[in-house]
Amino acid sequence: MTIQQPPGGWSGGLRGGHHGGRRGRRRPRWERRRSRTAGRPQESGRWLHWWLAAASGFLLLVGHYLYWYSPRPRQGAPKAHSFAADLLASDDYQACLWLAYPHQNLGFLADQVGEADRYLAAVAEVAGLAEMEVPRFGPFRAPPAKEIVVASAAGGDRFVVAARVYPALSLVARLAGKVASNPWLAGGEVELSGRPARVRWRGSLWLLEPRDEVAIDVRVKPGPTSPRPPALSRLRLTRATGLLPAGTYRLVEQETGVELIGEGDWRPPEIGDPLPEQAVALLFASATAGDGLLRRGAQAGVLARRGNDSSLPGAAVLSRPGGKRWKLPGERIIRRLRGELPTAEVAGWRLTAFDDESLRAAQEVATRLAPLAAPPTASGSTAPARALWVNPGPAAQLVDELATTIETIPFVGRSHARRWRAWATVLEPWADYGRLTVVIGHRSDQMRWRLER
Repeated sequence: MTIQQPPGGWSGGLRGGHHGGRRGRRRPRWERRRSRTAGRPQESGRWLHWWLAAASGFLLLVGHYLYWYSPRPRQGAPKAHSFAADLLASDDYQACLWLAYPHQNLGFLADQVGEADRYLAAVAEVAGLAEMEVPRFGPFRAPPAKEIVVASAAGGDRFVVAARVYPALSLVARLAGKVASNPWLAGGEVELSGRPARVRWRGSLWLLEPRDEVAIDVRVKPGPTSPRPPALSRLRLTRATGLLPAGTYRLVEQETGVELIGEGDWRPPEIGDPLPEQAVALLFASATAGDGLLRRGAQAGVLARRGNDSSLPGAAVLSRPGGKRWKLPGERIIRRLRGELPTAEVAGWRLTAFDDESLRAAQEVATRLAPLAAPPTASGSTAPARALWVNPGPAAQLVDELATTIETIPFVGRSHARRWRAWATVLEPWADYGRLTVVIGHRSDQMRWRLER
């Protein structure tokens, strides 16, 4: 009997038997797992990539919203030769207000003051302006825009509101306005505070103007343009309004608060802190004429809290000896009831007060304001033309209590108290701030308002 060798040889035949050949050999478990997953990505790795991409996209959207849309103070500057820049430089309107990123800055203001419409009505009452309706831009308090500018002529008959809306949102707003038949978004005839007006688009520029007004043609004086420093807001006045002389001002954010600065970056003289603890407000005026000489002499008025829990505040006035002075509120009636008022002379000031407690507060103020009582030198007065110091929190509380008291007085009533109540509304949101300071120089570009934390 002959045994023939298998074709693959004895070794191959042995491998090819019950366990022989490559097909029948059992490979290790790690090798079988590697062969199944070879040539394709790991499932866990694929899901990790998707989660990373989704998380990155979400973070980008959140960052985009926080930077471009969330309410916060944000500064900017009008672009040279833009519609807003030309309107700010024009003399066609009495007042022109420019605001950077209005949806963010006004949103932040609304968070600070609570009811924005009520607060704006109080500001209009204090400033003696007509209350104006502020329309909403869809879901936003103000248009999501890089800037908005509001200009008004004397009397308010001529006005213009222009907002440089984000390009993508301008298309969405116009389309949504057409679908919803909303002329405020799509453009068309509208009413603003009962007056006919119209809305129109010029590219991404949203315009609001009187209905009978011809197309706006801003006239700007020729001249070189210089880069403007960043600011929260800018204001140009061709005529004086209240405490603001004619000129250009910008509102900027500082580390300690906010500041309204005149065009010349004027630095007021160092006066120190003139308010003692019991005083809540102090108004100073140098009463200078155009030639810089004091004609009536410097004057000041102090509003103070009385320690006897009286609802009426203490008050005093300061003047140069021999010069004219301001009258105290209700002074004629108080003189008939009490006779002569307490007076004193301290540090070059003559003081007149409601009572002895107010007089003591005025004496401390007079000592701190002694440098401002000095007569002008040959080079002119070094004192500011006007100045105001206010402690917002105590002042708001005191003025609110005064308004409540005035409402109960016959022949005065609610109409006279409304203005005091408006002042309390304006000051109340800033109660946590330490000091409001307003200093105005002798030139139109010398002015600073500072609200300090």
